[in-house]
Amino acid sequence: MNLQLNTLFFILVLWSFGINQETKNPYLDRLDNKPGDLLLTKTAATTAASPEDVEMIPYLQSPTPTSLYINWHSATDEESKVIFGTSQTALENTATGTVHKFHSRQWWHSVKLTNLTPNTQYYYQCISGSKQSDIHEFKTIVANTDVQTKFRFILYGDNRTNYTNHKKVVKAMKEKVAELYGDDLHNHISLVMNVGDIVNRGDELEDFIPEYFDPIAPLSAKFPFMIAAGNHEVEADNYYHYINYEDYESEGGEKFYSFRVGPALFVSLNTNIMGDAQVVWLDNIMSAAEENDEIYWVFCFLHEPGHSEVWKVGNNKWVQDEIIPTLAEYTKAELLAYGHSHNYERGAWFKGNLRLMLSGGGGSNLDRWNSSANEDYLEIQRSHDYYTYSIFELDPATRSYTCLSYGLGHPDKWLENVEIDRFHRFLDDLPPSKPQALAAPGKKDDAVTLTASPFFSKTSIMSSQFQLTSSAGDYSNPIVDTHRDWENVYDDTDGPNYTPIDKNKGIDLTRLEVRDGVLDNGNAYSWRMRYRDQNMQWSHWSEEQTFTVSNPIDAAGFAADTTTGPGPFTVHFTDLSSGIPTGWQWDLDGDGVIDSDKRDPVWTYEQHGSYNVSLTVNYSNSQKNESKTGFITVIPPAAVTSAGNLPNQLTQIYPNPCKNQATIQYQLKSESRVKLDVMDMHGKRVTRLINKVLPSGPHQALWSGTDNQGIKVKSGQYFIRMTSGDFKSVRKIIFLH
Repeated sequence: MNLQLNTLFFILVLWSFGINQETKNPYLDRLDNKPGDLLLTKTAATTAASPEDVEMIPYLQSPTPTSLYINWHSATDEESKVIFGTSQTALENTATGTVHKFHSRQWWHSVKLTNLTPNTQYYYQCISGSKQSDIHEFKTIVANTDVQTKFRFILYGDNRTNYTNHKKVVKAMKEKVAELYGDDLHNHISLVMNVGDIVNRGDELEDFIPEYFDPIAPLSAKFPFMIAAGNHEVEADNYYHYINYEDYESEGGEKFYSFRVGPALFVSLNTNIMGDAQVVWLDNIMSAAEENDEIYWVFCFLHEPGHSEVWKVGNNKWVQDEIIPTLAEYTKAELLAYGHSHNYERGAWFKGNLRLMLSGGGGSNLDRWNSSANEDYLEIQRSHDYYTYSIFELDPATRSYTCLSYGLGHPDKWLENVEIDRFHRFLDDLPPSKPQALAAPGKKDDAVTLTASPFFSKTSIMSSQFQLTSSAGDYSNPIVDTHRDWENVYDDTDGPNYTPIDKNKGIDLTRLEVRDGVLDNGNAYSWRMRYRDQNMQWSHWSEEQTFTVSNPIDAAGFAADTTTGPGPFTVHFTDLSSGIPTGWQWDLDGDGVIDSDKRDPVWTYEQHGSYNVSLTVNYSNSQKNESKTGFITVIPPAAVTSAGNLPNQLTQIYPNPCKNQATIQYQLKSESRVKLDVMDMHGKRVTRLINKVLPSGPHQALWSGTDNQGIKVKSGQYFIRMTSGDFKSVRKIIFLH
């Protein structure tokens, strides 16, 4: 009987302790533990790194161009000292700091180095009494005003609990940076951003070393690590004892903050303390950045996603309804990164140039397809249930950045640290050309197909948006408002291959099929559309087109983006046939031979002259044809009438835009020295094509898109400048890869 009473008493004590713990910390009921997480945590805490294992291993954080915090664990409360200098053999500077006691064997030392020089390599050594670290190197971040130096940061998150997988991810990071840039890692990475959940329980001190500090030890002494607090940190004192963010601009103490690296602003938010105050602070930060010409980009980080396709259980309405719309109002808001779901996802918000990125594959047990509630969200274009990390490279000199994301796969199919995704942004690139709303053939009993002109931009297509209304000129409440993307990677084929599925593979973004029953026969409707390119820029809306829904018979029809130009002359054709075609045969040069069976062919005319174009369309029970006589005219080079009547002139450039080689035609009134230069958008000469005396008459030069060293230029806008005596002329050319 006494044994039973003692057992009951013990159970009641444990139950009471659990209630007190829940009451003490309001974040505990939001922990998203998956099966096996708690067991893994206890295993990690007892079999992985101990305080002694990470003793004197530095942890860098809170960088500015002239300062840096250096932290380390030790088993003593003796001095916190760092000696450092720009030479490994002369560590002539000394800085001292503070120490925090976690328990008798675990002390946390913090030293702030100040008066450093931006973008400079330093050597340093940490000292606590008789113990000292190895000599390590770091490089300070670039100055806020530095608009020439490239820099990089790594993004990942949700490394908690499974310390073994966290180590794999960190090892992959280290190997990839060395492979891409060199073994001197500290010279190539400015910082690491972690989107939170670094430990399973922030109020359990034993989790921090095995789950976070030990796995990152191969990198933490080389460049700083920064964190956006996750729900598993539970706003615990342990977490805030470890971080040193108090120097950064914030109204939330260390809970949310911002800092600069060159012309980039980093903003870290906190989804544990959601509310209007944080949104107001973010809005003020973004407003100030928008007015600051020294800031090119704003990258924002928090823990919980607005939407996750793989694990929708963790969706956060505050992020979706408050944070994302706030950021999207500003042109400099480039990225909102988050975690919480343990996988990788990438998308784009409908307004502005805000990319969305879930980087939660840092080591925690993965959220896998069909293991929980999934949903295909319109703003997310790619999702993988992989362990991942991403490397961002920012180039202020060209006002551009590139993101490369790498995957290690999952336990059913491991990948070898391979690239799984990439995107870029060039601030100075032009948006796509304004499209045309061409036609809306169809009939009431079948789908009506809205057809637009081809997409033109220096980069490939990303999205199209079609709107249709019954009130011409009013699109405030359209009948149809459809946004589609060039890809929608969602789910996989399951075992054994686990191949990702692109639900939008082969999609035609130049056409939209309005389903049966949406439009009424005999009624008039108006529509417009626009394109978005991979550079996150929308074109202008097309001019509105109005049509009346009728019951037309099957009929062939086509249009071309242009019909006249100098040879070689490239034309993009668009099929406008009504009904439901099953095949196409194009005679594009009038010789009676079928040149293409594509729906929308592209054809290059080499010789000057006039060309007939014919289209035969197959239907289920018939064929229809449309022919256009003299539809395409290719202009010959300028003819010489007489030398005295021929003015100096930069005649024409074709093709333009150009992908491989452009022909530049020009003419001279009299014999003279002529210079023909290719200039970039800043007026700097890229290469000189001609510099010699030439006779009067027409001439031409070729440019294959290389600079004066024979290296291919980047895609973009350039200028051809012709100079002959007092004569000067400049014409624009767009070169595409």
